[in-house]
Amino acid sequence: MKKEDLIALGLTEEQAEAVIKSHTEELTAAKKTARQEGENFAKSAYEKSASESTAKLTEELESVKAAASKSAAELEELKKKYADDTAALRADRDGLEKNYLIDSALTARQAKNLKAAKALLDLDKVSLKDGKLDGLEEQLEAVVKENGYMFGASESVPQFMKSTQNPSGLVGAEGKGLTYSQMMAIKAQNPNAEI
Repeated sequence: MKKEDLIALGLTEEQAEAVIKSHTEELTAAKKTARQEGENFAKSAYEKSASESTAKLTEELESVKAAASKSAAELEELKKKYADDTAALRADRDGLEKNYLIDSALTARQAKNLKAAKALLDLDKVSLKDGKLDGLEEQLEAVVKENGYMFGASESVPQFMKSTQNPSGLVGAEGKGLTYSQMMAIKAQNPNAEI
């Protein structure tokens, strides 16, 4: 509405100016309030959105940190397990090599029974260094000296010889020249005879 319209309605010029001024002030205040409310609403919406985004990002960050921490812990656990397994395998390998070298040394000394000869040794005092046994030779000397019967060439098993005597009824030189039938006949008459 304009000032002229108000005057046409019967208001004086001063009254029309006062109404316009009052209306302009109210309109300006309403615009200012609307702008302020709009800004507050936008600010509130922005702050809410930012707050939600921050909370979501913080949650994701914590999740990633937890996963990284878990992964780091698992990595350390795997490293420790690898080191332990490697040490155990080396110890097993060294133990096998030590036993092989001890068995070889006892065999070279012609031990008659490896297990019995090993029992006489203090294997805790024997160590493996650079593929060689340290402390075994002195012990072997003492064991061989004290238990010589366990070492050296094995006694030969006695061999039984055939009788050189002819059993009765054999013909020829020691039964040579007999047929199979003749030998069976002699064996039937003399079961202990050796043909």
